[in-house]
Amino acid sequence: MSEEREKKEASGVEKLVLKARIILKEKRISQLDKSSYEVRGDHGVYIVSRDAYGNYNCSCLGYLKRRMCSHSLAVRMHEQNKEQRKIKKGVVKGAGYIP
Repeated sequence: MSEEREKKEASGVEKLVLKARIILKEKRISQLDKSSYEVRGDHGVYIVSRDAYGNYNCSCLGYLKRRMCSHSLAVRMHEQNKEQRKIKKGVVKGAGYIP
């Protein structure tokens, strides 16, 4: 099934997840500093930041209304992927195998 068709058939949180995956796949996230990112969404460019408590905040209207959006979810997924790659790399190096 195509991504566009999935997006049309999905509802609520599923749509957010699908949109976040597209943002990740198309590499539309740029890191600004340690806890801030610029995300190119479908309708503009937004700033997503992580506060001291680990919460993600976005400058888009959807986040202001619902406290949840595909941009902040995409950044969260991006950071989790980055952390997993770091751990995997450390485990491989720790085992004495360097590719």
